[in-house]
Amino acid sequence: MPRTHPALGELLPTADDIAQALARRDGASVQPAGAMAANLLSLSGQVPARAVYHTDGPGGTVKIGALTVQLKKRPPRQVSSASPMSSLVFAALCSLGKANVSSSRVAHLQKTLSATDRHRLLKDLPLAPAWMHPHLRLIAGDRK
Repeated sequence: MPRTHPALGELLPTADDIAQALARRDGASVQPAGAMAANLLSLSGQVPARAVYHTDGPGGTVKIGALTVQLKKRPPRQVSSASPMSSLVFAALCSLGKANVSSSRVAHLQKTLSATDRHRLLKDLPLAPAWMHPHLRLIAGDRK
C-alpha cells in the first residue's frame, strides 16, 4: 500500500516491501539475489534496474509503477536454510564471481558483519558453494 508523506505526498512501496508482502501472502521466504545483494552489502556500486529475489514460494514478476520485482523460485534449502545474512553474503559473492572476490572485499565484509553474523557464516558453510569456503572462513576470522 502506498504511504503518504507530509511533504512528498504519496510514496510507493520499496522493492523490499513488495517482496516481503508477497512472501507473507504465500507463506514463503525471500532473499535478495545477485547484484542486489552485492549492492546491499556495499560490495558493488551497481544498482540493479530490476529487484530480484530468490524465493521458496511461487516465482513471478510484479510491476508497480516503474518498479519491477522479480521472484525466482529456488529450492527451500537455498532460500531458508541459512541465516538471512549468510544467504545475502552467498548471493553477493556468487554475483561477483570467484575471480572478483578480492581481499579488499573480504576485509569490507569482516568490518561490516557483526560478530554473530560472522560466526553464523561458519555454521552455514556447508550450504555455500565449495569455492566460497576459503573466503567465508577469512570473513568469519577462522584461520583454518
